[in-house]
Amino acid sequence: MIIRFPNLHFYVEGVPRAFRVLNMEFTLFGAMLAIGMFLGLLVIWIQAGRQGKSVNLILGASVMAVVGGIIGGRALYVACNYSIYEGDPIKILQLRDGGMAVYGAILGAMVMVFLFSLITRSSYLQTMDVLVLGAAITQAVGRWGDYFNRSSFGEYTDWFWAMQLPLSHVRPEEVTDLMRENLIEADGISYIQVTPVFFIESVLCLILFFWLLGSSRRRKYDGQIYLRYMIGYGIIRFACEWLRTDKLMVKGLNVGICLVISLVFVVYFGLQGLIRSSLAKKREAVKIEARERYYRESGLSERIEERMESASPEYTEDEKEAAKAAARERIKEEREAEYKKDLEEKIKARKEWAEANRDNQE
Repeated sequence: MIIRFPNLHFYVEGVPRAFRVLNMEFTLFGAMLAIGMFLGLLVIWIQAGRQGKSVNLILGASVMAVVGGIIGGRALYVACNYSIYEGDPIKILQLRDGGMAVYGAILGAMVMVFLFSLITRSSYLQTMDVLVLGAAITQAVGRWGDYFNRSSFGEYTDWFWAMQLPLSHVRPEEVTDLMRENLIEADGISYIQVTPVFFIESVLCLILFFWLLGSSRRRKYDGQIYLRYMIGYGIIRFACEWLRTDKLMVKGLNVGICLVISLVFVVYFGLQGLIRSSLAKKREAVKIEARERYYRESGLSERIEERMESASPEYTEDEKEAAKAAARERIKEEREAEYKKDLEEKIKARKEWAEANRDNQE
């Protein structure tokens, strides 16, 4: 089977849907998804170490996210295509045949990680800030499974990226009238010429990944990267869903379920982001005001000014400013040392209380 990119003069021969290992058949769709998940877990592991988080805790949450993703992704796909499985419910468990909804996977992962956070008494938002980096790279790589599966394509196009697929290798319900009107005949084979939506989404998810990776170094509050991922992917999927011809439809309505979820994601998480960003700015302003108030009330400012005024006349304005900056830095260091000492005393007192309470229980 040949997949053709005529405007790029690029032709790929012998593109299979599956391969066999030890008499077991594996789809390339599943293989690409597995590769994406492996890279995602690797990114999560590295990022957890960089941020000083418990690697075991984050990897445990990742496993729960994968389980929830598989269950949720399959559940949403089956719910939207129940007529396929109505006569044979066992087919629901046959994941090798394909049939996963990305939004179902995201929602399932969110639920499982939330439950995991409740059980382990860890921060859901801090955990998700790391996990979404793995999700973005997983989607960027996993989308190439649609290339081998001949799915996730859009309407007829003659743009430079136009992709030609053999008519006999795609599902009839995904072929539109416009595609049939523009069939291409080559070497006795009929091809439809379509938009490679999978490629567009893959590239956009890769861009989203690098944006989130850069943002994680300047994180202002817990959940910031998580919210940005939800908003970013919602926008990406909303745009790509308009182009696709194989939309998951709301039963009884001519509306794509992913379009609806994308819109909800962008609006809901966008509002959450605005609220949390505003609160973070207010907290930062309060901290700055508290530091300035402490500086004023301590009388250090006046003492510094007095010393500067009594300094030698040869003391330039730049040197005075440098001296002031050095004094402020010493004050900051002293204040941080006092805070650290106070915190250590509180931690020590809490440990002593916990040990005494444990001895009493025994």
